[in-house]
Amino acid sequence: MDERKLHSTNVPRLGGMAFLPSMLLSFMIAIVVYHFSCVEVKINLWTVGVVSGMVIVYVTGLFDDFSELAPKYKYFAQFIAASLMPLCGLYLNNLYGLFGLYEISPYFGVPLTIFLIMFVNNSINLIDGIDGLAASLCIIALIVYVAVFIHFDFVVYAALVTGIIGVLVAYMYFNIFGNAEKGTKIFMGDSGSLLLGYMLSFFALKHCVQNESVMPDRDYALLLPLTIMIVPTFDVVRVIIVRKMHGLSMSQPDKRHIHHKLLAVGLNQHQALGVLVVSQLCFIALNYALWLMDINCNIIVAVDAVVFVFCNFILNALKKDEE
Repeated sequence: MDERKLHSTNVPRLGGMAFLPSMLLSFMIAIVVYHFSCVEVKINLWTVGVVSGMVIVYVTGLFDDFSELAPKYKYFAQFIAASLMPLCGLYLNNLYGLFGLYEISPYFGVPLTIFLIMFVNNSINLIDGIDGLAASLCIIALIVYVAVFIHFDFVVYAALVTGIIGVLVAYMYFNIFGNAEKGTKIFMGDSGSLLLGYMLSFFALKHCVQNESVMPDRDYALLLPLTIMIVPTFDVVRVIIVRKMHGLSMSQPDKRHIHHKLLAVGLNQHQALGVLVVSQLCFIALNYALWLMDINCNIIVAVDAVVFVFCNFILNALKKDEE
């Protein structure tokens, strides 16, 4: 039995099965409504690539939920899906001053984009360790994207994101408040978490790509997606570093994630969920305040890293005290 499991009763992992049909349905409805509003809707190459990538990660996740796939097959499928975005012309072409870099060559931007898409995919997949956590963090990020897309008059994208939020809210009810013994509890599984990670990657790229025909130049273009994904991404980076220090494989499961630490200090799942949701909201508020003060993005990211590491040191100390 997997010692990381927090439930003694078998719980279905197919909650994510409804995610893709719901996303596509909301997208189609938005297009139809937009079309009948006498506004021309164009399906460009980006859309084709993204929808194809969504199907790939979704099907890969379903296979893994039904019969666990070896990590190499999951990573290969994610690589193919991630490569579709740059092949369709959607790749990171400006770092907006992060590490002192601005416009970057496709030779650097394309592989960086593929890496970051896979990184976000697996960050959401790995943070999905306690009830409601991955869904809650994704909802926070998606609400921000709804506001951004409405601000720039991307009504179809705003409708798509709103549809995803609706699916997640319905899922969270059964995930958090469902009863495993009564068969009313469900997990999103890899089909859900990988798909959410892929969609968040797409929205981030849509927001970050420097293309004035798509969005006007914004100095916060890269800072925004970094900010709304701090908890899952920083946690994965920390776990990777710790595993490397201990000579462990990246695909080897353990209980080093931040939600495991919160449980180890005595919190229950709902309390740990609350702490991490509030933490993500605090990071957003902190970065927004620093941005309003015109602080350099490198300093903001450094402050985030210091705060995150400091919080982990506190958790480690509390855990030792508990032991």
